[in-house]
Amino acid sequence: MLSWLHAADPLTVEELLNLPEEKIIMEEPTDEDFCAPVESVKVAIPQAKPKSSDEEGGLGVEELKERLKWIAKLLIYADEKGIPAESVSGMRMLQRDFRDQLNKKQGGSS
Repeated sequence: MLSWLHAADPLTVEELLNLPEEKIIMEEPTDEDFCAPVESVKVAIPQAKPKSSDEEGGLGVEELKERLKWIAKLLIYADEKGIPAESVSGMRMLQRDFRDQLNKKQGGSS
């Protein structure tokens, strides 16, 4: 049985533990490694298009108030959980849009 284990080109224990190809931990970095151009990622945030004030319909005053209340709760929750401001920027834009709509509707009906 031990005859199976004998290889044609045996290695010593020292050679086995310290293989020559493992002696190089990392290649020496070159100038190209440090000076390579890096493409930056740009994220475009679409801006909400303003709606004309002539539009009839849309959300009612109560519906706008309800949505503003829910957005406020979600923003408070996000703040408590430490979510970055960039992640909730869309919700802030929605909040601003709903607030503007509510002000227009309440200002027009007074």
